[in-house]
Amino acid sequence: MTLISNEALQPFDFILFGGTGDLSMRKLLPSLYYRHCEGQLTDDGRIIATARTDTDTAGFIEGDITMSGDFLPTGGTTLGDATGIDFIGDDFIVDGATEDFADSGISAGDIGTYFDFSFDPLVAGTTVWAIGDWSFALDSINVVFQNNAFLVLQGTGMLSGIGFEDTTGAWNLTGNAAGALFNYSSGASVVAEPATLALIGLGFIGLAVARRRS
Repeated sequence: MTLISNEALQPFDFILFGGTGDLSMRKLLPSLYYRHCEGQLTDDGRIIATARTDTDTAGFIEGDITMSGDFLPTGGTTLGDATGIDFIGDDFIVDGATEDFADSGISAGDIGTYFDFSFDPLVAGTTVWAIGDWSFALDSINVVFQNNAFLVLQGTGMLSGIGFEDTTGAWNLTGNAAGALFNYSSGASVVAEPATLALIGLGFIGLAVARRRS
C-alpha cells in the first residue's frame, strides 16, 4: 500500500516498543509529533509506548536563542526564486537567549557564526550556526512563504551543546529583501514545540506504563 505523505491515517493503535530508547526519543516520537501538527493523525488514534527503563530528560537542552544579521539570496535572481542563503560576513548578533543558553553565558550582543546553506534541496544534517559550545544542524525545512520581498522558513534540527544530550529543536528564519536583513530563532522551546516533545513522549510512556500496571 502506498501512503501519501499528507494523507490522514485511519483510526489506529500504534504500539512502540523501547519507547525510552535513543531511536524513539530522537526520531520516532518527534516524527509522530510533527505528523500530529500537520493534522495527519486522527483524534481517536492511540500511540502507546512501552519500555523497561524510565526516561531521563535531565541532559536535554532547554531554552531558545534569537539572532539577526545580513544575508544574500542564492540560487536565483531574486529572493522569490532563491534556493539558498549566503550570510554576509558569516556572523550573527544574538538578540536574546534563555534557559540553558543564557546559563552558559550567552547574552544579547554576542557574536556567533553562520554557515551558508541551500534550502532547496536541503542536505540533512547541515550545520548552520555555532556559538561557544553550541551548534545547530538542520534535518528538515519547510518554505512557509516566499516572494520577492519576504522569505519565511521553518523546520527542525538537532541542537548540540557540550555537557548536554543532542536535542531536537524547532527553528525559523524570516528574511526581508528590502533591507537584506533576517531574524532567526532556534532552540529547544521555539514556538513551544520542541519543549513539549520530551513531555509528549513521557505522556505516551506514562500512559503505557499505567495500562500495563493496571
